Amino acid sequence: MLAADGVSWLNLDEALDPSVDIGIAGIVATEESCFVALQGKRPRIVRLGSDLRVSAQFESRRALDLHSLAERDGVIYAASTGRNQILSIRHAGELSGEEAVHFSGASAERDVIHLNSVCFAGDDLLYSMFGTKRTGARYGALVEAASGTTVRSRILDPHSLAYLGDGVIAFCESLSSSFCLYALGADEVRKAHLSGYTRGCCFTGRHYVVGSSRWRHKSRSMGSFREVPVSEDPHGNPWQRSALYFLNPDLSVARRLDFTHFAPEIYDVVYLGARFTATEVFRDAAARRLDAMYDEIHRRSEPVRYSYKRA
Repeated sequence: MLAADGVSWLNLDEALDPSVDIGIAGIVATEESCFVALQGKRPRIVRLGSDLRVSAQFESRRALDLHSLAERDGVIYAASTGRNQILSIRHAGELSGEEAVHFSGASAERDVIHLNSVCFAGDDLLYSMFGTKRTGARYGALVEAASGTTVRSRILDPHSLAYLGDGVIAFCESLSSSFCLYALGADEVRKAHLSGYTRGCCFTGRHYVVGSSRWRHKSRSMGSFREVPVSEDPHGNPWQRSALYFLNPDLSVARRLDFTHFAPEIYDVVYLGARFTATEVFRDAAARRLDAMYDEIHRRSEPVRYSYKRA
């Protein structure tokens, strides 16, 4: 969490279980609540109150590899990337009820089109997708779910759809390290060329905020290893770092905040404003990250040590 006094970790210990959870992938905020999607063995949607404390949890029985979230009229829509689906669940009361498959883009057996982001543009629910390597497609697209109409095509790894109003959509073209603004129906896309694997974006009313992640050496969906893209940056390969970019309305960079010590990957970015006030945070975010890394390494090494002793 980034505020005027710096970077801190939001305390979600009562909701997170390191033994089954991979991390937070999607975030969406309403006037009174903030919802986050947890990836892992028990995919869940967690609701936070205006104090950013956990107020309810919903464990999905249908989701696989949860990603982005969207909200409309008391319903949460979730990208179930591993099943090429958009799920829906009402969030009134205790965030409980029957989850439904709102849209299915391919077989639900495995990730085929990598449907990874959802948002409403007016009354239309849009999603971003790409099927690189699995379908032989080089480019991804933005698609309107109900009609199947392609809104924009030939995008290199699209992520993080955000509707800004007046027919303008923001999104990340991750593989080209870009942040994009697209007016629906226009011929051209306005781009800011940044660095790293761009993913996660929002508008604060003053700046566009864009996340940039380090390169993932092994594809989690494909299981294959990937070479780090070549960089000509004299200050080091930006694909090895993560950052938050603050862009002016003309898409020039106002500030770049190196985020490598806080998190290697950024999935989503949301602007909460003054209506949310965190009551419990971990102030030393960098130290907290180091502790988490140590715990993860320790857990992974335990089976190895145990096998060695038995041998």
